[in-house]
Amino acid sequence: MLALFSCHQLLNRRTILVVGVCALCVLHVAFAPPPGRAKATLKHKDILNDHEWLKKKFGLETIPSPVDRISKVTPEVFAEYIRAGKPVIITDVADDWAMRNWTCDTIQRDFGEEKIMAWNYNPQAGKPGKQYYKLKEDWRGAAMDLGGMRTADKKSPKQVSFHWYPIQQGAEEFDDNNGYDDGYTSTLASAKSRRKIKASWKLPYFVKDNPMNLEFCKNRIEFFLSMPGSGAALHADSVCEPIFSVQLAGSKQWRLGPVPPFTDVTHMKAADEFGRLGKWTAVWDTMLHPGEALFFPPSMLHETLAASEGCAVAASLQIRYPFAVGFIRDLGERLVHSNECAFCFEHWAPFIIGHKDGVREVYRRVVKNGGKESAIKGVLRGLFDAIDANGDGLVTRKEKTRHFVAEIRQHRGMVEYEADPEAEDWVAYNDRDQDGQVSWEEYSAVHAPLIAWYKRAVESTHGTCDEDGCGPWVRQEVLRGKTSGIESAYVASAGEKEDLGGRGSRDKNSDEDL
Repeated sequence: MLALFSCHQLLNRRTILVVGVCALCVLHVAFAPPPGRAKATLKHKDILNDHEWLKKKFGLETIPSPVDRISKVTPEVFAEYIRAGKPVIITDVADDWAMRNWTCDTIQRDFGEEKIMAWNYNPQAGKPGKQYYKLKEDWRGAAMDLGGMRTADKKSPKQVSFHWYPIQQGAEEFDDNNGYDDGYTSTLASAKSRRKIKASWKLPYFVKDNPMNLEFCKNRIEFFLSMPGSGAALHADSVCEPIFSVQLAGSKQWRLGPVPPFTDVTHMKAADEFGRLGKWTAVWDTMLHPGEALFFPPSMLHETLAASEGCAVAASLQIRYPFAVGFIRDLGERLVHSNECAFCFEHWAPFIIGHKDGVREVYRRVVKNGGKESAIKGVLRGLFDAIDANGDGLVTRKEKTRHFVAEIRQHRGMVEYEADPEAEDWVAYNDRDQDGQVSWEEYSAVHAPLIAWYKRAVESTHGTCDEDGCGPWVRQEVLRGKTSGIESAYVASAGEKEDLGGRGSRDKNSDEDL
């Protein structure tokens, strides 16, 4: 099944719960993998060379560089930033949000019976004490100390932010299950509080009002309540969608950069790989102020630090369209070898490969055709021809939309995308000369290297990583037909759409005007 969420399922339940996008605050780091696990062969010079490449790609004068700040944004300008994968701060996102002026004090007052998490997963790494507090309790002095990080410096946080995940897609079924505790649903808010929170934010005005964007943005939100000097240690989230963080109260220092330029498989987290090399230098270093929102692509390493005198509040959300297609394409080699998001290439299948199934299905077909890299182009040709309905060797957005409409109808309940916006992203990913159509030559040139990288990764001695872990067993699971263990999401109805201030009509994935 196709899903577009984080790899962290809810105790093997087949559900659509999305985990906290900044929940992976590092409490303890091992800088060498256990025996039988892979680490990258990166050297310090590889990082320096990568910095020069990143400067050219993103048009940066220095590293670190400030994040661009813009306002009064059009959907077209927003799409340019998101597709390139270049972080951007939009200063007027929350101007008309009811939660714009929320503070730690108002949250304590209005949601006092709800619970937040103090991140005491490892009491030996910090202060002992309760893991959960009601918001009305005295929790501000219970922030957990971070363990030592080899990548830490004077801008790194010393303690961990408090985490509140009140609205979680698919988790409402646990409303009456007070004994259940998986570390995430434990801070799910009551139905009354969820209604109040949902009424307090809107889809950003420059994000297209389609059902998938509304679904992703409306049905999950998490908050980080940060005392001075606290934040999130360096990490990359195992999340497959663009993320944005809205600062509501106080200011927060953000440092960001891509995962290292991997050319072989690693089972280590990206932050650990930098720690092994002894140093991490942020590519972007910026301060986020109240009312501002920072957008950045999936897989992006980041570290945060509350930089104001009082308690700071930030809300974290996601959208579905547009996608960081150029970023994923141009950094594909490092991403497909990474621990955090190698599995995302399966979930990104529609806008990359152009079919419901992704690199795993392509790999299975290559194996069936002899298993050599020379078989890759033949398999890709078959996939391309299935999209190219008129057989002219060129695919337009309109033609691709028709193909997606047919695939959605055939696999209803097994896919999670909308035909036209997904087709727009697919063309953006594959159309290298930007003439508005995708040729077989472009498609082959983009995908043949990706499938070769994936093939070498999944066949490597120690195996690659997927949403359930890392090891040589991943290949066997793929050959058995594994796709994803998370159900497809429910597309928002018109009534739900109004909760978030929807502006347009629902896309029924119809081909009436195609």
